[in-house]
Amino acid sequence: MNQLIVYEREIVNNLATIAKKDALHFSSPISSHERISHLQDVLRARIGDTLKIFIPNQSRRIAKIIQLDDNTCTLELGPPLLEVISPFTHLHLLIGISRPLTMKKIFEHATAMGVAQLHFFLGEKSEKSYLQSPLIKSKEYLRFIEQGLSQSSRYFKHPQVEFHSYLKELALPPIANRFYLESSAKATLQTEQHLLASPTLLAIGPERGYSENELATLKQKEFQGVRISQSILRVEMALFYALAQLEFIHLHQSCS
Repeated sequence: MNQLIVYEREIVNNLATIAKKDALHFSSPISSHERISHLQDVLRARIGDTLKIFIPNQSRRIAKIIQLDDNTCTLELGPPLLEVISPFTHLHLLIGISRPLTMKKIFEHATAMGVAQLHFFLGEKSEKSYLQSPLIKSKEYLRFIEQGLSQSSRYFKHPQVEFHSYLKELALPPIANRFYLESSAKATLQTEQHLLASPTLLAIGPERGYSENELATLKQKEFQGVRISQSILRVEMALFYALAQLEFIHLHQSCS
């Protein structure tokens, strides 16, 4: 954790109390046990130390440890820090639902990189049972979102997450810039970078790839194919490749 998560219910009069006993009454994606253990065993934190914390969907702050033992940590919270604007604020990701292990990586690392919009669709070649997994049905994905925010050290907002039916039935947001990853495409994100300053919809297929019907649907909906690698990549690796290239383009444009 590069920043510690503090939940709103743990804050009273600008003091945050993380207590293991609260786990008996409240369910949190990241438990009080985990957070106190991280402070003691990983950070080797002591009373008087300061650290970064975030309150989900509210703010990031600097906090001072005023009490710490095996069962409780009390933090004195500083004022909210300026919000860091993600380069992916206007990026909508449309991703084919994949096996839970892959989905966990997507939730965590896309959030850590500042993605604000995650749309998932059921691919024609996807396992239908994935929609019934606890990760999705019981919203266990919130844990991985908050792990991503903890890792980021920059962001505090949950991305908007939506699950959809098949691609052909999907009502897409009114975004003109539409791309899908295609290993045989001639265009790249670099050649299309002039479009990326505007809201962009980027589609990544499920693990078994797109069906012929889905490829036809993408073209009908005016998606343009772009290539990010000469290799065939796993879904999560394709996502990371694409985000890294988009962030590089953003940094280059910011410096020019």
